[in-house]
Amino acid sequence: MNGMKANEEAIKAFNATVVRLDDNVATPLKEAINSQADFMDDDLQKRLDLLANDLIDLTKRADTMLSRERHKKFFSSQDNLGIIQKLNRDLDRIVIAFTGRGSIGAEMEARAAKRLAQTLVIDKLPRAQARHDSASRVGANPCFQGTRNGILREISAWIDDPNAPPIFWLSGMAGIEKLTIAHTIAEQEDKKHRLGASFFFSRDEADRRNPHLVYPTIAFQLAGFDTSLRGPITQALERDADIGLAIMQKQSEHLIAGPLAELKVSAKTILFVLDALDE
Repeated sequence: MNGMKANEEAIKAFNATVVRLDDNVATPLKEAINSQADFMDDDLQKRLDLLANDLIDLTKRADTMLSRERHKKFFSSQDNLGIIQKLNRDLDRIVIAFTGRGSIGAEMEARAAKRLAQTLVIDKLPRAQARHDSASRVGANPCFQGTRNGILREISAWIDDPNAPPIFWLSGMAGIEKLTIAHTIAEQEDKKHRLGASFFFSRDEADRRNPHLVYPTIAFQLAGFDTSLRGPITQALERDADIGLAIMQKQSEHLIAGPLAELKVSAKTILFVLDALDE
């Protein structure tokens, strides 16, 4: 009986340790990282997920022992002692493995510093206030609800189809209609986090009628759309600080095509909306 009681107390103490580790380490780390989602990457996410899953598994194993019928606990008290010792060894292993993979605090600080350095470089890109929700387009509105449903469905189907042609060219209707449809699609896809960039030309605005600002503007928006693109775009600017002033073909190759080719998820949908190219 004494062995059984000692086992129960040991398991309870073990559970309390796991709970404290989760409350004081795992949960605060998750909350801190969630508040700085831009600094998260796949490796860091996997490490946190692994820690959480390991802690849950240990808690379940300990709870299973505590929930056994009393006579089974009595007759297996020696076996349970070995299991308890293994649980504690596993907990030590999990903590050592987690901390051994690196200091998350230091990694977060390093990522923040790297992000700041990239921002300072990318901010040097010449660009236009031409995105769909730019302050220069105050008063621009999407289609009224229930209107242009046919063409909007057609464009949405094209976006969702991985085998569709890469370009959807909207033509044959009044300029204001195309503008409103383009704005609607941009707004819709922005909410779905699929809008890589948008550029709405206007002959009334000097920057929005300058074709040489199109690719630098798109590159700047791409850097905010997917943080994994910040590195390649920054590298392009570090190799050629004046790339934003180069001929359009060179801008396209180094600021858009090159970085997109390095994107980790090749099947990811990225939409670009350009309106009123004739302006």
